[in-house]
Amino acid sequence: MHTLIRRNTTIPTPTQFYSVFTNAYAYQTTASIRIFEGEHNLTKYNVFLGEFSLSGLTSNYAAQILEISIRMDIDVNGTLRVDTEEAHSGVKASFTVTSNDQQYTIII
Repeated sequence: MHTLIRRNTTIPTPTQFYSVFTNAYAYQTTASIRIFEGEHNLTKYNVFLGEFSLSGLTSNYAAQILEISIRMDIDVNGTLRVDTEEAHSGVKASFTVTSNDQQYTIII
């Protein structure tokens, strides 16, 4: 797990693209991105917000070749928008989580 937005960050907040993510194995054409809310290093102790896939990645011949960038933005209404992009193929995907009275609605 990697923390992109730290606790006590002022809202609204945009983040930059972080190119710290890569593929897990060779010839991987889809990457699953899971979004959690929480502070613990283990995901089982955090709140699962949703999951989406980044598909259509370039055919890679080895693990850790692709550069998957992720950006998160939180607006004044508490809406979380996650944008992903793979640098080599230019494939993009986005994910939006809106909060209404602590109930999360996931829009892909």
